[in-house]
Amino acid sequence: MPLNLGPLGDAENRFRQGYGDFARGWAVVRENWLDDQCERFERQRLSSLGPALTRLTASLQALESVARKADRELSDPDHSVSGLS
Repeated sequence: MPLNLGPLGDAENRFRQGYGDFARGWAVVRENWLDDQCERFERQRLSSLGPALTRLTASLQALESVARKADRELSDPDHSVSGLS
C-alpha cells in the first residue's frame, strides 16, 4: 500500500504560506513602528526566522524524498534489502 505523503507536503505549504502572511503583516507594522526598539526586535527576534524556515522546508522536502524512495523500494518485489533476504 503506497505511503500517503500528502500531509507532509501540505504542512510545508502551510509553513510557507504562514510565513508569507507574517512577512506581509510585519511589513505593515514596520511602516508605523520606526524606532530603535523596532530595529532591535527585528535584529534579535526576526532575523533568524527566514533562514530557519528555509532549513525546515528543505528538511521536509528531503524527508518526503527519502520516504518516497523507501516506499518505492518496499513496494518493489524484485528489490532486496541488504541483510533481509
